[in-house]
Amino acid sequence: MASDKSMEDNIHTSSNTYPFNSTSENVCINEKTQNASNSEPAHQTKYSKNRYDKNSHQKGISLPNLSINGVCSFRSGLLSFVILFFVFLIDSIQIFQFAIFNPPNPINLLTLITQQGNKFFICGSFKYEGPYLKEWVEYHLNLGIDKIVLYDNNKDDSDQPYIDEIRKMTNRVRFINKKNLPYNQNGWYTDFYQTLKPDQWAFFIDIDEFVTFSKNLTLEKYVQMADENKCDHIKINWIMYGNCGKLKKENGTQFERFPIPTQPLTFIKNGRMENSHVKTFAKGGKNGRFPSCHYISGNFTACNGNLQPCRNDTPWISPVWDLAYYRHYWSRSEEEYINKLKRRWTHGKMYNWASYNKVNKYPPNVPYNGTEF
Repeated sequence: MASDKSMEDNIHTSSNTYPFNSTSENVCINEKTQNASNSEPAHQTKYSKNRYDKNSHQKGISLPNLSINGVCSFRSGLLSFVILFFVFLIDSIQIFQFAIFNPPNPINLLTLITQQGNKFFICGSFKYEGPYLKEWVEYHLNLGIDKIVLYDNNKDDSDQPYIDEIRKMTNRVRFINKKNLPYNQNGWYTDFYQTLKPDQWAFFIDIDEFVTFSKNLTLEKYVQMADENKCDHIKINWIMYGNCGKLKKENGTQFERFPIPTQPLTFIKNGRMENSHVKTFAKGGKNGRFPSCHYISGNFTACNGNLQPCRNDTPWISPVWDLAYYRHYWSRSEEEYINKLKRRWTHGKMYNWASYNKVNKYPPNVPYNGTEF
């Protein structure tokens, strides 16, 4: 009994530092110790005694760290784990929502657009051109375009009211958010083209470029002629339009404000005839990519705007305008051009006063062969 009493004293002594001092725990310990003293051999009883001896580590028996500090550290660690878990959970939900509403790679969205039974598309990008969006969109939808996809590369929300206006006006225009991202028009064009089916066609143009056909020629008829000529990459030339003598921005459409192109149509800028530039109208189904915003490369049968064979791998060809061309409202009025320079939205050195003066060098009232395009 003396041995049992000594063991109980040791148990209660150790329990003073045990972090879980409930009565039930002490009872369990006492019962275990009592059973050990009654039924176990002497050496086992000695082991049980040493097990609860605070100096037992000196006898080669390791004990778990059950100090108050240890428990506090455990609780702090558990709390940190719980906090990190909920932070991870919230971030995961936000990433999931972002992936649904703002997909980082728009290819899935583009595929959805091109799988809706549409045939004719325009793909473009814009920055600080909100005031011109409505006129440009309405014109091309009336031309026969089924769907327009526009990459918004603005650095702020200044164009947002115009975007909202377009969304209320029609569901045939889709905006893809590329705000505050590096300019990557060639990559965006390539992404969109690769979603097109073999029976679909797309123009790849800017907001200041308007697809124009000769009289009595429709988009549908033009594509039919292209198919008959086995053209799947049509390189259509610009016709440049300057300020037409306008210093201030006036009311009216750009067609009304700038009716006459720059003179002469063959003027040279940067060593080349400016109107020799082309933009792409391409048929889907090929493995094409855009090394330049002006043309697509790949295994295409290239034709000019008159649907005659031409080189594929160049942004310039001899200009022809008999069947189709782009009205390129390059500068608009002097006031609008100044605002463009202030915005500094351009990506190269093309937009400057030297270029402006060259484009607008000749009086706008001199017609080209008596014809207004």
